[in-house]
Amino acid sequence: MNIAFVGLLAATCGAWRVPGPRRPAPPDVDHLVPALRWENAVDHARHRVTRTRRHAGFRVHLRGPWPSSGGELLAVVLGPTRCATDPLTPANFPNAELTASVLLAEPVNGAPASAPITAFTPSRDPELGLWTCDIDIDAAHCSRILLALARYRPRSAAGLTLSGITTTGFLPLLPDRTTTATMTSTGAIRLELSGPVSSNALGARVGTGRAAMAASRRVLAAVERRAAGGGDLDWAGTGTVLELTCVPTPRSYLWSADLIPPAPQLLPPSEYRLLIEEYEVYATDPATATGTVTAGGTAVPVGQRLVHADRLGLTVSPAGRLVLRE
Repeated sequence: MNIAFVGLLAATCGAWRVPGPRRPAPPDVDHLVPALRWENAVDHARHRVTRTRRHAGFRVHLRGPWPSSGGELLAVVLGPTRCATDPLTPANFPNAELTASVLLAEPVNGAPASAPITAFTPSRDPELGLWTCDIDIDAAHCSRILLALARYRPRSAAGLTLSGITTTGFLPLLPDRTTTATMTSTGAIRLELSGPVSSNALGARVGTGRAAMAASRRVLAAVERRAAGGGDLDWAGTGTVLELTCVPTPRSYLWSADLIPPAPQLLPPSEYRLLIEEYEVYATDPATATGTVTAGGTAVPVGQRLVHADRLGLTVSPAGRLVLRE
């Protein structure tokens, strides 16, 4: 074909889009981190502050290069992706840019098979040197989820749009947590922490019901202080620490206590906050134990791990007392 004619045709018709002649490479997942959504509400009439943490999904960090063959999205393949043994649908991924049904790279039971996908655009994180992608997940019934991830290149030859699948293994979905803090007429702060919760193996050794739950979890509240204008690492304890009590409710359990704030330090000018931390308590060996729990008359060595933390602002009232910042 005459080269001048080809050049004229390209100039007249615009750039040619050639379908990708090969399948994209599977995504190389570096790590994932949970994405959280925080909701805040203030009831000034009751002097009450409520904060709720909800699990919004995951941020996927990918190693490059991206794309491997041009014009690629990160796809969640919904056939292998599941919540425990239940499959998920596109409706469970509200921030997906597109959905499609595509031919899988690998046959199923020896035959070609298709599956629905939801797709997302990764972006470069220059600080980490990785590509990142936020995948929102709306699946309140799930406690854990397995993600099947693939590269999706819409402009590929038929049957070559989807890469092989990379699975994450089962990932825990953090349960909702709601912290409610209310100023009382006596100047105390009434604290409640609530949300879906279950006892663990240590709790089963201790007993049933409230006894099992109280052995499985600890919730602590502490007042912290830093100099006005200080940084995040400048917060330090004031010595006021209170452990909340496990209380049964009609549907579950919550942790509750009345905390009496300390007298504020007026000079130098200071800032105050209330830190609430939830720990899971578990049986461990004596060498790493941080305490003991009595089960069946025997002291069981235990450790604990932080599973939730929240912070509420405090301020100094005109009367010189620490109160909730509303």
